[in-house]
Amino acid sequence: MKITKKQVIRAIEIIEEYHKQQSKKLEKNLEKRSILTLNLNTRENNCLISEGIQTIGDLLRIDRLELRKLRNLGNKGIVLINNALRDQGIKTDPFSTR
Repeated sequence: MKITKKQVIRAIEIIEEYHKQQSKKLEKNLEKRSILTLNLNTRENNCLISEGIQTIGDLLRIDRLELRKLRNLGNKGIVLINNALRDQGIKTDPFSTR
């Protein structure tokens, strides 16, 4: 049986769609997870919680420039948070204004 170029392209499209769906499921699960699962330092955890940021979803909805304005959260804390998010598979741009 000969496989056509059209069949190969369709198979690739199916695989790409599957990966998109899996990525969306992962994002939904991460949105609901507590920021405590990021294993941040106490200072960063306390700072975020005091501002009402309880979940990763809450954290991702904050403009990165606004995050820099949070009391007791300096550049080192921002870097730690971004690294923790990346460790969870979440791409972040520390200079993004989202």
